Amino acid sequence: MLREALFRGREQELCRYLPPEIFALTVQGAGELADVTRGERAILSRLRGMTHQQFSRLPDCSEGIENRLYKAVRQACTLEQLYAMIKTKRYTLARVRRLVLSAFLQVDGSLCRQSAPYAHLLGFTPAGKALLSRWKNTAAIPLSPSLRLLERQNETAQRFARLEAAADDQYAVFLPQLRPCGYAYTAPVVTIGENKTEESEYGTDNARADL
Repeated sequence: MLREALFRGREQELCRYLPPEIFALTVQGAGELADVTRGERAILSRLRGMTHQQFSRLPDCSEGIENRLYKAVRQACTLEQLYAMIKTKRYTLARVRRLVLSAFLQVDGSLCRQSAPYAHLLGFTPAGKALLSRWKNTAAIPLSPSLRLLERQNETAQRFARLEAAADDQYAVFLPQLRPCGYAYTAPVVTIGENKTEESEYGTDNARADL
């Protein structure tokens, strides 16, 4: 609902649901929203190249839904057609959408059965930064705004980080302005409620790649 309001230029409807700082950032970035229609053919192309076995390895792919997915991919010419061919009372639209997205991003179901090896920090408020400073050495998993640092933890972290980076590269296909690959490693940390960039144990806002 919120995304639809932004796409239709009804930003003021969001002020009832979002905190003031988040609302301001959302309205500011409304023109940079990802739109699936920009990459619809890219999604269909990726899925058409997949084998039945590849579909069967997707997360939450069971009860024979991979058979419907494989068959529908070879007939559908739009995403809406694809969803309609797969969806049933047993297979909800939400589940179908997740499967299609997982297929496009080449998510392996075995990876999803593992616990998250790290927490990738994308942004925080001053209060959140204080909490993170307290948790840095006591958290059960590594915390950092640097994906490059997180992927060095172990082999599992590397697999997660590479999937995250690859998904971000594909996300860029749906933006108004296509950007180069690798943004997940260089994107600045989003700070809310601060008037200036501050140096901390998490680095400056534009230093994620080198932490």
